[in-house]
Amino acid sequence: MAYCSNCGFKMNEGTKLCPECGKSLPSDIATQFAGVVDKAAHLSEKALPQAEKHLRSDNARFITPALFGFAFLCLFFPFVSVAMFSLSGINLAFGLDVFGARVGGHWAGILLFLVILGGIGISIWSKGNKYIIIVGLAASGLLLLLGLAIGINRYISAQLGGFMEVSLGAGFYFIFLALLAVVVVNIYFLKDINTQTS
Repeated sequence: MAYCSNCGFKMNEGTKLCPECGKSLPSDIATQFAGVVDKAAHLSEKALPQAEKHLRSDNARFITPALFGFAFLCLFFPFVSVAMFSLSGINLAFGLDVFGARVGGHWAGILLFLVILGGIGISIWSKGNKYIIIVGLAASGLLLLLGLAIGINRYISAQLGGFMEVSLGAGFYFIFLALLAVVVVNIYFLKDINTQTS
């Protein structure tokens, strides 16, 4: 059996013209084989960019939820320390009783908690081009995080007259880095997809 070097149609040995595309065929088998190799190389050139795009999309699908998951775990780390006690991000969001007084329960903490959970959900279960939504969520999480830190510092200074120092804990810094990484990674994948489609 022989194959057309132009369209790959299967035909009988010795045929001089392809019945499918009408191209005249070379007489020797080496020339015919070279045509088939050229056709295969041409097809692989088309398939390779699609495979790379799919691989990068898979990377984004795994990296982003992992970063949001790490940020969620960091909500349980010490977020802010004042005098003798520390508060985690969860304590700031939902409140904690300290020496009979209710501390935390701040709306920015609750929104930060919801943004991180939303980021996990969207990055895992959403289909299609979700990079812009995820960048927006992570950027709003960064703003909430910074606003929360500034708000706590102002509140403690106003209540205690600046006698006690507020220090940010590991939870704050890890969440900040995780959300910043989400923004950078998804902007990279968004830029990469836009350059491949154009």
